[in-house]
Amino acid sequence: MDSLNNGKEELPFVARRKLISAGGSVLIALPAEWLKQKDLKKGDSVILVANGNLQIFKDNPDVVRNIKSSLSELNRSVSDDNLIVAEGNTKR
Repeated sequence: MDSLNNGKEELPFVARRKLISAGGSVLIALPAEWLKQKDLKKGDSVILVANGNLQIFKDNPDVVRNIKSSLSELNRSVSDDNLIVAEGNTKR
């Protein structure tokens, strides 16, 4: 279970999708089974998080707050790692 998934257990999911051109945009159709798992329907808003991979979450304030918190922690961790490496490089 994951706090970003509203406490719901997710089943593993792998699907291949083709990109669809529509006007000036490119779209991807999401699998009906996945939409049902996420309790999403046509017209709902989602949050996209791109960090090497693309993650899609149902749009709600708790999810946004959790994502921002996780990204903030990750940024602090990466910054701390960079400082340690920089300190190591100056002590040659």
